[in-house]
Amino acid sequence: MSVRLVVLAFIFLSVSTAKSSPFSGDFARCSGVLEKLNIAVLETGTYLIPTQELKWESAVQYCKKFESSLVQTESAREAEIVFNEANKGTNPPGQFWTLGTNRARTDKNFVWAVKVPGIPIDKSLWLPGEPSHAQNKSPLDCLSASLRSGGLADNDCNDDQRPICELPKDVNNCEKLFELLKIKTLDTGTYLFTEKFYDWENASKLCDGLGMEIAIVDNIDEINIVYQEAVKLFPDNERFWIGGLDKGVKGTYVWTNDKPVDSNLWIKKHPAHAEEEEPACITLRKNGLGDCPCSVGRRSICKWGKSVCLTHQLLAVNNLCSLPNAAPQPPPTGRGAVNLSVHAPDWFLPY
Repeated sequence: MSVRLVVLAFIFLSVSTAKSSPFSGDFARCSGVLEKLNIAVLETGTYLIPTQELKWESAVQYCKKFESSLVQTESAREAEIVFNEANKGTNPPGQFWTLGTNRARTDKNFVWAVKVPGIPIDKSLWLPGEPSHAQNKSPLDCLSASLRSGGLADNDCNDDQRPICELPKDVNNCEKLFELLKIKTLDTGTYLFTEKFYDWENASKLCDGLGMEIAIVDNIDEINIVYQEAVKLFPDNERFWIGGLDKGVKGTYVWTNDKPVDSNLWIKKHPAHAEEEEPACITLRKNGLGDCPCSVGRRSICKWGKSVCLTHQLLAVNNLCSLPNAAPQPPPTGRGAVNLSVHAPDWFLPY
């Protein structure tokens, strides 16, 4: 066999055995982003499947952050497709929150929590013997439907499960997805800016669940670039959670990678909370860094790490591979702080 034939055979085998991208059409060019964000584009819709487990009410609010809702599987076919995607790599098979709930709490009439009084769930979607808690007249205050292998089952709303968020139907290309998620590619990296308010711990968990990290912004150039973009998106805010805190030794601030914070980056009169009993975390401010009690609700900034390589020409930005993975709250008052203890349940979607 000639050398030429050997080379051609090798090329053919390499191409035929290469893993194809699960994304096509308008989403193909930002497939790297979709994979990192745990977003699945399926024949039945587009879904966000975060890694963290939440209670049902928190899962509802999590999806609302992205102007979406917990999945409403209206057919056995959709339930099968969505479950198989969400369950990839899970052993034993998992269970995932849907938008189904037992609104009456006293009977077995479950509805999809859209509009009021809700849309009844087709009985054929339930697994045999389900909904079991409702049939047994469970004393639980809240029951909701979880997606399992083969159909739906009911669970205590206080159980922790991964949610499946169904994104709006009109989010059908990369530009609309990035606009929805408020993802911005800047000279210093690619960031996600949250519209809802979280305490620092939940902000960090949100970033982790999206395959990102709460942003480490450790030089003045990046501080200025990211801050300008943040206030452009949210003119009513001047402080945003980023990835630093007084971890370990009180008053000694470090980034989440355990590197010390450069003292030259603090704005005047900061850090201002180093000696307080409550832990303090770092906020991005105009021209530098500030600190604030970690329990305060603020918008936050997530960032992809250096190891993440996004697809080429993503939203017309090149060379990205060279660049360095809770409930919503009311608008801020005063200087932008939010009292996270004030929250009224809001289960039913207005549409």
